[in-house]
Amino acid sequence: MAEVAVPCPACRAPATRILSRKEIRDRNNGRDPLVVTRPRICTACSLVWEPPPSKGMCYVVAALAGVGWLVGMALVVGAVWLLIAAIRGPGGEANTLGNRLKVAAVGLVGLALAGGAYSMIRKYLRLARAGA
Repeated sequence: MAEVAVPCPACRAPATRILSRKEIRDRNNGRDPLVVTRPRICTACSLVWEPPPSKGMCYVVAALAGVGWLVGMALVVGAVWLLIAAIRGPGGEANTLGNRLKVAAVGLVGLALAGGAYSMIRKYLRLARAGA
């Protein structure tokens, strides 16, 4: 894959390069982060920045976030269904307050997952429409 020339946003120098995996890991305290676009470094002024993702990459990330949204919504719908079934059903050994709280916690996790994924979908679709 040919490297695309991206000028530095600070000094506009054309001499930039993509950071290696080792450099990215060193900048993140030994962790190997998940990045959408590889950061670049300017050889003239040493500025490190992330160029905007391509239009296709924006759609790929939005689609993956859509899968996360579907999983989160499935958790929410399942938790609501179980809570309604527990309230309307007969009381028994499994129908306790502790179990209801566990189901509610799963529903809240699903809601958080769906909300975060929805914001990612909006962000990356906005970036794709802007012509990133």
